[in-house]
Amino acid sequence: MGRRKVEMKKIEKDKALQVCFSKRKQGVFKKASELSLLCGAHVAVIIFSPGGKPYVYAQPSLDYVINTITSSSNPTPPPSLPTHQQWRIDDLNREPCGPPRTFGGRA
Repeated sequence: MGRRKVEMKKIEKDKALQVCFSKRKQGVFKKASELSLLCGAHVAVIIFSPGGKPYVYAQPSLDYVINTITSSSNPTPPPSLPTHQQWRIDDLNREPCGPPRTFGGRA
């Protein structure tokens, strides 16, 4: 079938609004991550959910990006901060994911 053009208007149904927000938020963060990774750009994105909860993506760090904007001289980059991808991997490792699966009959 292909993709259809989505009319740009406020979504009225609460569940549909939350699903759309979640998907688009992840898309924006992915694009910010790619921009930082591919171009070496310092990026900060702050998104507030419809309920008012803030979500932040920043590379190398939110403090560094804000200090760069607000100060007249460029601050030195923070020492060896983990990347956004490493933070996500650490989050996934902390989440319970059920019993281990076996592949090919071996544990």
